[in-house]
Amino acid sequence: MTSGLLWEMAFVLYGAANLFFWAELAFQKKIFVILASWLAFIGMAIHLGALITRGIQANGFPVIQAHDALGLLAILILTSYFVVQWKWALRGFGFFATALAFLFTLVSLAYPGDAPRQINPELSGTMLDFHIAAIILSFGILALAFCSSVAYLAQDFMLHGKRMMQLSKRLPPLTTLDLLTNRLVGVGFILLSIGIALGSLWAEHQWGKWWSSDAKLTLALITWLTYAIYIYARTLSGWKGKRSVFLIIVGFVLILLTFVGTNFLPGRHRFIGQTQRHDLFLKS
Repeated sequence: MTSGLLWEMAFVLYGAANLFFWAELAFQKKIFVILASWLAFIGMAIHLGALITRGIQANGFPVIQAHDALGLLAILILTSYFVVQWKWALRGFGFFATALAFLFTLVSLAYPGDAPRQINPELSGTMLDFHIAAIILSFGILALAFCSSVAYLAQDFMLHGKRMMQLSKRLPPLTTLDLLTNRLVGVGFILLSIGIALGSLWAEHQWGKWWSSDAKLTLALITWLTYAIYIYARTLSGWKGKRSVFLIIVGFVLILLTFVGTNFLPGRHRFIGQTQRHDLFLKS
């Protein structure tokens, strides 16, 4: 079974899981959340298997193509979700997490990856691997923080609508969602900081300078500053509720621009496209 077929199977399972999570919100039947959770977990396992297969073929970390990186981001969102569910047992939250994982996987299918080829040894090493891992893991956790922010706005909207008071009971309380978002951002921000620091150290060692005017680096710094402002506003200015939620949404938009948008701009951090040939790969 090819990695492409496994990828498509994961996509279908994510979609099915999202529908069952929606059914759980609509009908309040426990069987729906059980089915949805299993479908999401199986889809995540299949998706991870496809990514590992591509990594083995590439003999390295398979995230230099948008196809693989977006798929890994979907896996990390669901992994973070299952950890949160294990600790918090939040009702209705799975709908938002699976919806985002489904969308990322859908977009990844629009970027069909090349057959994996060996990566240039000059662009490898433990520090670089940890840099990439920390950055993508931070993006996955911060993406889940975006999900909890959207859930917060949905809950707030329902609480202010008289006809929707009953529906509001199907989502976590606002205080719980606010606290969850804050904790997710705290963990994601630490990982993002570590990832940026490791990337700078590796660049200094490899190229003789720790920073450059690369589009992705500039946006990564702006993204870091956005979440730093959020943490400052929460900690020292007492921001809570909608004001802090909108900062999370801005931060997530910046993540999308950093992760994929900069692929359309010149720089060293562009993903490898299907028709591109780049010095990240060894010449065949």
